[in-house]
Amino acid sequence: MYGVSTEQELQNQYYGIGYSHGIQKAQGMEKQAEPETKNLLLRKLYRKGYRDGWDSVQPSKKAQTFPEPDTKDQ
Repeated sequence: MYGVSTEQELQNQYYGIGYSHGIQKAQGMEKQAEPETKNLLLRKLYRKGYRDGWDSVQPSKKAQTFPEPDTKDQ
């Protein structure tokens, strides 16, 4: 329902706001308030943008490697 009735421009705007808030928070700035809306799609897009923004400035998480399993004991 929300995907059909919500303008694409508004969807992009909420994602962009979330993205910028995520970057600001990851850089140690004060967390901005999430825009209030009853539209569940816009909430989801804001949160996705927030997470993507947060992850974009976390280089240690991007390059994180997992150690190889220890096979010496087998």
